[in-house]
Amino acid sequence: MSNQVKVISKVDRPLIPIDSTCERYICLNLRLPPQPQQSQDRLPLNLSLIIDRSGSMSGDKLAYVKEAAIHTLRLMGETDRVSVVIYDDEVEVIAPSTTLTSASRQDLIRRVERVTTGGMTNLSGGWFSGCDQIADHMTAAHLNRALLLTDGLANRGIVDQEELVFQAKELRRRSITTTTFGVGHDFNQFLLQGIADAGGGHFYFIDSPRQIPNYFQGELGELLATVVKEMTLDIGLPDGVTCSLLNDLPFEQNGDRLRLYLGDGYAGETRSLVFKVSTPPRPLGESLVLPLRLNYEDTLARRSVTLENQPVEFKVVSKGEAESQPANEEVQQEAGRLEAEKAKMEALKKEYQGDIVGAQTALRRAGAIISETFPAAPAQALMDELQELDKSITAGLTAQARKARHYATYTVQRSRKDYKE
Repeated sequence: MSNQVKVISKVDRPLIPIDSTCERYICLNLRLPPQPQQSQDRLPLNLSLIIDRSGSMSGDKLAYVKEAAIHTLRLMGETDRVSVVIYDDEVEVIAPSTTLTSASRQDLIRRVERVTTGGMTNLSGGWFSGCDQIADHMTAAHLNRALLLTDGLANRGIVDQEELVFQAKELRRRSITTTTFGVGHDFNQFLLQGIADAGGGHFYFIDSPRQIPNYFQGELGELLATVVKEMTLDIGLPDGVTCSLLNDLPFEQNGDRLRLYLGDGYAGETRSLVFKVSTPPRPLGESLVLPLRLNYEDTLARRSVTLENQPVEFKVVSKGEAESQPANEEVQQEAGRLEAEKAKMEALKKEYQGDIVGAQTALRRAGAIISETFPAAPAQALMDELQELDKSITAGLTAQARKARHYATYTVQRSRKDYKE
């Protein structure tokens, strides 16, 4: 059926040598169905716009946020619901959740236009109040999402990162998804990405206030085009086979099954997932079969879908035959890219924690893996990128450079669009 998600699998080399351990890469491309012809087929939205109005948001930041919020209100339909929450030291629900009639839309716009800046940053208070507005009007027919924007650090209410991430996970369990927008250079990118990851949403780094409307419109465009909800991908692992994910995505392993949590997906979206598989020694002629199962909710047909996809298969052959097989360069390049991005993110985390030596070690270790595993030309280009980041970390990263590099790596690891322009 054309409205189903398609899973296309490729491996770098399908043959593995007899009686030897070896590593292989699997690349899975997920292609989501196209946009429905009738817009009324989509799920109505149940949103909360949660806006930081602390003192640091004064000037262009708040002006562009209000512009983005108003544009969002104008793009939403009459079947959608929305609330607006602002926060500094205090939290104020300036617009309780309401459906968007012509009159209510104009009233909401007027309320947003009157927002001014205040004091500190009670991020948790604003976020939870927005989620309460969503929870009060949840139905199975709605797509529920909190859009949380801040330009600073959480310094009132709950400030512990682990606790905030835990709360995001609990909200997701209740079917409330959280997307985060970090504006400027003073917020904690690991906190906002952690909330978005645990909350099943997206993280955005907004370098300049003028980009705020673009990012809001990009996120809303995806929401309006959502065709699947809560995708999970299960990979079966034969005895002794281990599998690690190179993308930075939530997953869990339970015995002989690896499960990825892929969240919601919009029409026409393509995602690339890469895995490193380690195989134990096997006798000649044996096959290793990794079954693939995709589960999701089809928002157009309003039904749950389970797809048993073509499994990934490796065959045990003689060492000579395994060594002479041609490699799939496309898979190798994608795997090399994600190996590099994984190392960059690890290095950026250590740099943020002040562990410069640990950051440099992570980059150099990844460089060695890439040089030994992948073809010379693409490997050299990736190693040059790692060395350039190594030099930048040694010299000292600015707050802007730190967040820009973090976000660039995040978008690659998640197959995400950047709505900057």
